[in-house]
Amino acid sequence: MVGCATLRKASASLHPPYKTPSPPHAGGPYPMADVNRESENRCTAMPLVRIDCGRITDWDSFHTTFADVFGFPSYYGHNLNAWIDCMSYLDEPGAGMTTITVPPGGVVTIQLDGVDEYAVRCPEQYDALVECAAFVNWRRSSRGEPALLALAFWKSR
Repeated sequence: MVGCATLRKASASLHPPYKTPSPPHAGGPYPMADVNRESENRCTAMPLVRIDCGRITDWDSFHTTFADVFGFPSYYGHNLNAWIDCMSYLDEPGAGMTTITVPPGGVVTIQLDGVDEYAVRCPEQYDALVECAAFVNWRRSSRGEPALLALAFWKSR
């Protein structure tokens, strides 16, 4: 897996050294994840789902945050296997695993707000999020299906 630092180095070698604008902070002008939950079963080609990483302080809050934002079912197991299962069904609204869905071939972008502090405060949860999102995509690609998740964040540290 290619890390952010590797991508920054590769990008710097391809492009002149422009100043990168700072991303908006969690309290910025953009609304949080509930903008993508206008209806109980919203289905768009590429929804942007914002996660306020300030809500995450441990495993319980990690799972609660994602269950709240994505609308996981009441029987969600609050473990990484259950997280992977729920996120793997984002393009199958009939499965009832999430209330945020996309049509087949769509991608859900998960924007992590406050990622610097989150990665320091909860390194295990941060690493697991990156790895599990990658695993969801890998499992799908190994079956000939397109990737389903994209993570968006700016890590300045």
